[in-house]
Amino acid sequence: AVLKFQERGVEVRSLELTDAPEKLEATLKGVDTVIFAATYTEIDKQPRLADAAKRAGVKRFVPDDWASPCERGVRKMFDEVGIFL
Repeated sequence: AVLKFQERGVEVRSLELTDAPEKLEATLKGVDTVIFAATYTEIDKQPRLADAAKRAGVKRFVPDDWASPCERGVRKMFDEVGIFL
């Protein structure tokens, strides 16, 4: 899938969510759009990446929230994701 994006002229950059904030920011310099696509075990790192994207001047940050709607207190995952919105 990544190769297909690159064939269409999309620049794809990858990084480690555990990298230092300065390294995250440096990786995101010059990027127009960041799409956060991670497993549910990594969702807690989303605000960290969003902060780095903002400092790097990223124009659009697409968060990962592909969960179904729910009420607080019913599903732990929803409660954890909901704090980022």
